[in-house]
Amino acid sequence: MSTRKTLGTRADEQIHEAIEALASDRGLSKSDAVDLSIITGLEHLGYDRARSSPAVRILKHAAVGMFHVGATLVVLSALTSISFAFAGAMVGLASMLTVIIADVVVPRFEPGISNALPRLVRYG
Repeated sequence: MSTRKTLGTRADEQIHEAIEALASDRGLSKSDAVDLSIITGLEHLGYDRARSSPAVRILKHAAVGMFHVGATLVVLSALTSISFAFAGAMVGLASMLTVIIADVVVPRFEPGISNALPRLVRYG
């Protein structure tokens, strides 16, 4: 059983109000609301080998897109040339491989991958 330690910080009024709203909405104490916020934030950022890190979310969105492309190619093969079926199957397999990478490989290297994303991708 792990021991719990006190963690102190300063926050502005807006954060205090949000924590109080979270506590009242969920029926929690303020301490439990802060704990829930920290845990959720750390998981979102990719710490604690979370499955909801930015890198995992990006890969899963890509996998869904690939699945739709593969399904479209298979449908096109029924309407036109059968050669589209092979391409659709390969894209479908790539989609499944991407999900496996997102669920198995990426969590082993988090939070390093999610922390590197801003350096790899320029937003805006």
